[in-house]
Amino acid sequence: MLLVFISYKHPLVLLVDETLERRRGKKIKAKGYYRDAVRSSKSQVVNAMGLKWLVMAISLKSPMMKRALALPFFSVLEPSKKCDAATTPIPIRLVLVVDPTGKLDPLPLMSTDPLMTPERMIELFIDRWGLEVTFEETREHLGVETQRQWSDRAIARSTPVLMGLYSCVCLMANRLSRVDLLKVETTAWHKKEHVTFSDMLRAVRMAIWRDNLISRKGKITSSVENIPPEIIGWMDDIVRRMLQAA
Repeated sequence: MLLVFISYKHPLVLLVDETLERRRGKKIKAKGYYRDAVRSSKSQVVNAMGLKWLVMAISLKSPMMKRALALPFFSVLEPSKKCDAATTPIPIRLVLVVDPTGKLDPLPLMSTDPLMTPERMIELFIDRWGLEVTFEETREHLGVETQRQWSDRAIARSTPVLMGLYSCVCLMANRLSRVDLLKVETTAWHKKEHVTFSDMLRAVRMAIWRDNLISRKGKITSSVENIPPEIIGWMDDIVRRMLQAA
């Protein structure tokens, strides 16, 4: 489904990163203590108990947003054992980015494309931060870290499903934007210039709830509707208020 939105004129960019799902529970076998990148700083390292996930996403630029979206399609619990030392190595292009002022630590970048320029590698690394935004938004809006299951099978599938849901919402919102159904929500104290994931989630919920909870219930047959045109505005207002409370 994601490949439909990828242009063959541009290279396929895959983002891979780890994220820590802070979880506790005596029956969660895969938990461990890991460095919490969100709470740690350069001067202090904070460890937290949880599950470490390795997530692969596609970097996708959409006209509805300024930044590149990171859409997860593959999420697995990261194994604690090291990879097999006998694997066949592949060529790696290594670029070391150094801050001339010395304020920032040197940053090593690697690419499996030995012909990629250093400038392009830095550009792709900047887009990688979209995956950090994805991790935070799945916690904020989709319930990652709020699960209460403890069985191995449930743990292995719940977070990947939520990561995949993030991608589905973005793809559905992209289709809604084509028919002008995706709006940037603003308030008196905050006016956004670009679409955010909360806008996309609201638009998708609006389309689903309006169609399934109200519109379809008002249909008597496939060709006759029981909802007068003047009720449509009231119906949209009701669903919109439901979204504010969700």
